[in-house]
Amino acid sequence: MKKPTKILLQTTISFTENDWHIGRFSLLQKHLESLKDETGNQLYEVTARNRELDENGNDKILSNLDKSDFDELWLFAVDTGNGLMPTDCAAITRFRQRGGGIFSTRDHPPGVGDKDCVEDGVTVPPAPGESDCDWEYLPRLYFIRNNKLCRADISANQLGAVPLLPEDGCLADDVQDLHIQFGIDTDGD
Repeated sequence: MKKPTKILLQTTISFTENDWHIGRFSLLQKHLESLKDETGNQLYEVTARNRELDENGNDKILSNLDKSDFDELWLFAVDTGNGLMPTDCAAITRFRQRGGGIFSTRDHPPGVGDKDCVEDGVTVPPAPGESDCDWEYLPRLYFIRNNKLCRADISANQLGAVPLLPEDGCLADDVQDLHIQFGIDTDGD
């Protein structure tokens, strides 16, 4: 029997009732925990938590992530600029270097924080308002039109969507059924 993939779902804020605490992602956690392989074995073991600080101001888990037995980090950066300390970032980088998978996203107010930074190969979402980064945030819209899978870029400088290649913006013909699966490419293939 294959061991379940161990996922850490983590926010970058401490619990705040009327904010994006980890409880807001409970449906994602329940869905991941419900997935089974063809023989009925659980695919994912999920730990969901908010930011908890140690005596030095580092997150108790993230600052030691590289020493943990987690396989993947799903980081929801919902802070206003103080969510990760340098010690946390260094441990996340070592985690990735040892083969850990990372999914990270930031909550952006409209028109603010439209870029992500790449530091030592790890995508680190900047705080809202920061824009001196190497990676542009590129929102995309995927949709089905006339049995075709289509994609459009949504530009902050335009009111509408701009289709990508080919000319009609569609990527595949004769789409009868669509299943979406998320994954993390840990070996670059």
